[in-house]
Amino acid sequence: MLSLPITLLCAAMGFAQSPTRDEKRAAKVRTEYVKATMEIHVPTIRADSLQAHLNDTDLVLVDVRQPGEQKVSMLPNALTTQAFAEKFRTGFPVYKRIVVYDVLGYRSGKYAEQLIEKKLNVQNLEGGILAWTHAGGKLITRDSAGTVIPTRQVHTYEKDMKNWAALEYEAVW
Repeated sequence: MLSLPITLLCAAMGFAQSPTRDEKRAAKVRTEYVKATMEIHVPTIRADSLQAHLNDTDLVLVDVRQPGEQKVSMLPNALTTQAFAEKFRTGFPVYKRIVVYDVLGYRSGKYAEQLIEKKLNVQNLEGGILAWTHAGGKLITRDSAGTVIPTRQVHTYEKDMKNWAALEYEAVW
């Protein structure tokens, strides 16, 4: 088990001598992601790297969370697993790159393993939507008419995770 003191982890991640509250939260997300995905071996992408590729037309984002979690917020232009399966039922273009995510990275890592078995080009978002908040990533929700609305809410799956999102985001569960 990984059990580095938060100060050592923060130093290893390049934080200042006294990490801020937000840096401590980001370090917590990273630590918990590493622990949760120790047995999952799939290609990954960091949230800050993903942001640089959001406008890439060959990128397909897939949110593997449950509908109740997705209702709170999603990454812009992300598909649910059902929408992904429906859209690419007849085949998936080999030149497309898939990035999967969930709250932290475990469920999406397991889903990525399934896609890799199908020979698809897939990456798991390190730290999931929580890491996305620490990278300042935009989140969206939809109103009853289906209109996209920016949001700062993020579903954290469990109440214990409420202090893992970046400070400017509201954690709900």
